[in-house]
Amino acid sequence: MEYLSKSLHELKKEPTFQHHPRCRKLDITHISFADDLLLFARGNLSSVTGLYKCFSQFSKASGTNTITRKALVAWDKICTPKSVGGLYLINLPLWNKAAIAKTWWDLAHKQDKLWIRWISAYYIQQQQLQHMPIPQQASWMVRRIIGSRVTMLQAQNSSDHNTSSIRQIYLQLIGELPRVSWKCLVFQNSARPKAVFTMWLLLHGRLPTKDRLANWGINVTPHCVMCSGQVETREHLFVQCSYATELWNKVMKWIQRDQMISSCWDLHL
Repeated sequence: MEYLSKSLHELKKEPTFQHHPRCRKLDITHISFADDLLLFARGNLSSVTGLYKCFSQFSKASGTNTITRKALVAWDKICTPKSVGGLYLINLPLWNKAAIAKTWWDLAHKQDKLWIRWISAYYIQQQQLQHMPIPQQASWMVRRIIGSRVTMLQAQNSSDHNTSSIRQIYLQLIGELPRVSWKCLVFQNSARPKAVFTMWLLLHGRLPTKDRLANWGINVTPHCVMCSGQVETREHLFVQCSYATELWNKVMKWIQRDQMISSCWDLHL
């Protein structure tokens, strides 16, 4: 978006572009939000064509036509707990499975709820909930609840057998994952959110450095943006680059620590 914003600012210099009548005095061409973009221009052909060219250049430079299917981090990883390197966003399909499984748990434990008593009276009766056939005459919701015993079996196979809440079932469906050592570095950091998110991508090896962009088929110059000497990789940009090395040396001297000599980013954690 920064590239697109810069292109739209440069568009003001084009003689064929004309501002929106209400935006000329403040020299406004666009306003961007987190999930929206407002464009302002006179509605003539030359101005609209200029806007279209900016979007075409942005699409070509960012690979929007192909890169949108290449997420920086997989959604399943983003939804994992922070202790294992995720952002702990709720995976709604998995949470929905956990919520339905919790209703099955209520049925199995005969919880005193009207909804549970109604299903027990009309569909379960004297049958064993774990082994009864799914009643085909029941509504799809009842069939999903009774069929969720498979989900409960999956959750109960984890090391923690406590399945009395939706959250506990949800965490057990996520499963046991290896913990990361850098949780406090990211999630207890007072830096601005953009810097923290960049650090999170860096630790996962998912920053869109030029070597990764080239692998995605985007036409970019592969050399480092800082020194222009070597191919821009994660290790080079943050450790091996002469600019990065000088910066790290000054930081280590300021905090009175030994200077770093490793050329591998993982060894710095």
